[in-house]
Amino acid sequence: MKNLFFLIIILSFCLFSCRYEEDKTVLRNWNILGPFPFNEAEYNMERDFLSEFGFSENNIDYPTFCDLSENNLKTNYHLDKGFINSPFYSAQDVVNINELIGLTKETAITACAYLGCVINSKNTKTVWLNFASDNGAKIWLNHELIFFKDDKTRKIANYQNYFKIKLKKGENFLLVKVSNYLIDWDRRWEIFARLEKFSKKGLGSYYNTQLFRYNNDYLNKGLYSTEDTILFNDYAYDYLPVAGKIITFQHSDSSILRDTVEHSDNWHLYTRKLKEGFYNVKLPLKKDTLTQIIYIGDIVEYTDSLISELDNIKIDSSDRIILDANVFRYHHLLNYFGNYVADFFDPKGISKKLVSICKEIELLYNNLRSSKPAFEHQSGVHIMAFYSEIDHSVQHYLLHIPEGYSKNYPVALFIGMPVDLTVEFPYLQSWRLANVELNNAYLAASNKYNIAVIQPGCRTTYNANLNDIEETDLFEALADVKKHFKIDTNRLYIAGSCSGGYRALSTAVKHPSMFAAMCLVSPMVERLYQNFEWLNNNQPLIFIDNIKHLPVFLYHSVNDPHWPVEVSDAFYQQNVNKLNIAYFRYEDEIQEFYYEDYLMDIFKTLKGIKRESNPENISFSTNQLKYNNSFWLEISALQQNNQTGKIEAAINRNTLNITSQNVSEYSINTELLSFNNRKPLLVFENGKQVYGSIVNNKILSINHLDTVFSGTSKNSTIEGPLQHVFTSRFIIVKGTTGTTRQSKIIENVADTFNTHWMKRYKCSAIVKKDVSVTDEDIQSSHLVLLGNSNTNLIIQKIYSKIPLKFQTDKIVLGTRNFSGHDLGIYLVYPNPLNPKKYIAIIGSNSNETLSSGGDDLYEYALKDISAYGFYDFKIWKNLNSGHFTTIDKGYFDPTWK
Repeated sequence: MKNLFFLIIILSFCLFSCRYEEDKTVLRNWNILGPFPFNEAEYNMERDFLSEFGFSENNIDYPTFCDLSENNLKTNYHLDKGFINSPFYSAQDVVNINELIGLTKETAITACAYLGCVINSKNTKTVWLNFASDNGAKIWLNHELIFFKDDKTRKIANYQNYFKIKLKKGENFLLVKVSNYLIDWDRRWEIFARLEKFSKKGLGSYYNTQLFRYNNDYLNKGLYSTEDTILFNDYAYDYLPVAGKIITFQHSDSSILRDTVEHSDNWHLYTRKLKEGFYNVKLPLKKDTLTQIIYIGDIVEYTDSLISELDNIKIDSSDRIILDANVFRYHHLLNYFGNYVADFFDPKGISKKLVSICKEIELLYNNLRSSKPAFEHQSGVHIMAFYSEIDHSVQHYLLHIPEGYSKNYPVALFIGMPVDLTVEFPYLQSWRLANVELNNAYLAASNKYNIAVIQPGCRTTYNANLNDIEETDLFEALADVKKHFKIDTNRLYIAGSCSGGYRALSTAVKHPSMFAAMCLVSPMVERLYQNFEWLNNNQPLIFIDNIKHLPVFLYHSVNDPHWPVEVSDAFYQQNVNKLNIAYFRYEDEIQEFYYEDYLMDIFKTLKGIKRESNPENISFSTNQLKYNNSFWLEISALQQNNQTGKIEAAINRNTLNITSQNVSEYSINTELLSFNNRKPLLVFENGKQVYGSIVNNKILSINHLDTVFSGTSKNSTIEGPLQHVFTSRFIIVKGTTGTTRQSKIIENVADTFNTHWMKRYKCSAIVKKDVSVTDEDIQSSHLVLLGNSNTNLIIQKIYSKIPLKFQTDKIVLGTRNFSGHDLGIYLVYPNPLNPKKYIAIIGSNSNETLSSGGDDLYEYALKDISAYGFYDFKIWKNLNSGHFTTIDKGYFDPTWK
């Protein structure tokens, strides 16, 4: 038995090794040992866990390493119940340690693990190791420590580390120790290792990766005491060409210190040479200039004094919410990171975050004290705020204004659409602000190519919104940017990765003439919903022809483990002959699905691209009149609503040829059309001439309606379905004209709606009693009326003008009767008191029963009014315990019948 055991060890030793003879060899054959759990307060990368077995990290050999088990322990150390020592082959380039140990993101633990492999080489040679880990790592080659970095959680990247190693002839033992820290949203535990022949391209990729990661964090800290030493980060010592460069320190009051970096490995500067305050530190390299802001002194004392003074200054409300956002972020960082600030300890770039927000507060202080706007025409990374039309809540976004910005020249704007989050946090406490790597990448790309960047929140939360509230938030944020900065609307670029790619694509096809270009990185291109026709009928792929004039840049790595490259392959193949599309299919990358690693490529491609203004041909389709225009064409009415209407239009000299489907009315903006307006314009639709004269008006309308309807018809402002109500200002109106018990039932439903609104959007919806609704409310807001004609005063006022009647034993909708007791209904309809706004009724023919009648897409949709409402009306039978059975659902016709 003993001989058999050693035979197995020898065979595994031979099997789980790799032979390096190619230009690039990914290390896939490993033996894993672990996990070794630890307390995060401990410094466990220095702890030698192999000593518990009587060995050490720098002297153990591979067969012994593979043989370690609980039986070999020489101490009282208690191994984790999930402990394994096992060989494995990784089919993926990236090794997922959690998966090997049997853990998920949810069950992940703080721990260390060892991975060992044998590299066979025919000769003694020097090669380069392309290594990445999302936590700290130590590497030994043939018992010699060759690499050590104790980084905490970050996303791995190709050429994250790139260094030469010397292989001896025969077998070489590579031992890797990697830690795992659990930091909020990121609980991955991964490594990547590839042996390569040296190449300038590889070294350049490494340089770009470091530049991307450390662009504004190349010094060892962001905070310094007045008796401290400023040094370079480790990577600058080893790999960046800083020797002989002039490093400059510019103080807030413009005092400058210049110093020559004679030797990068021993350069230092004592802070006692510098007075207290912020410094903008610049280090020019061959192609780029590194920039970092540091603070010398007690930054907390200084910032607190600024905030205290600002509290006594009268500030406009629009500026006050910007100040409040930055002050909130400042206190959040202090509360979250505790004593790190006092100790000037800097895990995960803490001090950089604090310096950045404190510098913004100083800028706010200087502006507001001088009665200037909070931020106007000033470069930097700004946390912005605005009041939302929807519920008058304060919403936020992050804005990067490049150093080269001038108010005299409009700047291009890059719109980075958000991805879904898996953890719920308000925007100011969320990953969207905490993602240092992404924000560093935006900063570097923005400054290099003079393109501003907006990171809108879009009220995007842990589940996709099912109405267009995200779009409302985006456009409100864009409008707010234009209040403060000069934006070139001919150079708006929209981009997104993963679910953000879906949002970018969906927005672009609905507004095809708005953007100059679109970038999709590992994108989700559709969301499929079983049994929900309305949602599936609005998939962006259905309307892909709308963006045939929009340059589309598609990026995807073949090794992306999050979103398969086949999705982008299929998208490209299906649309290469329809769209102006370029596909960058990365064969040699290991990144997942975020686009920070590609930003320099993306911005370089985008620079100078302008929006198409007046194309000679247009393809446009829609099934919602709220999205009804493309360049010089606008669809005003559909023959059958909720069915796709489509127009193909092409102008050739003074002849406009149109092919239309399901369109009863459309118009042409002749000022944007390329033709000779001194000659007759001939318009042919489906082979028949529908117009032929000199055009005297800006707008040429073509109408095929059989009769002219004198009442309210569905239009781009009011067309339903119910979910459209919640995308602009609305008020939940509680009925109060019933009994105390009936009013309480209505109030409970309103409270439930509001609770879920608060949970999703971190703010309260607007809720009023029917007796408190004002004429101004009726003019400015959609009204969501809870109750029926007996219990809600507003319903009573409009009852004779809506196609809905409540009776004890039935509900009457238009000419249709729905018999039964305890029937519920939701309905959307033009408000008879103001046809430019909606009334939405959520009611019942029983005064004692009221429920939402959710659409069952998600479990929470029963109570979350932003996740249902895909019909103009729905009728159901209320059952016990809040359940219901749907009786009917549907839509009104184009004239609301």
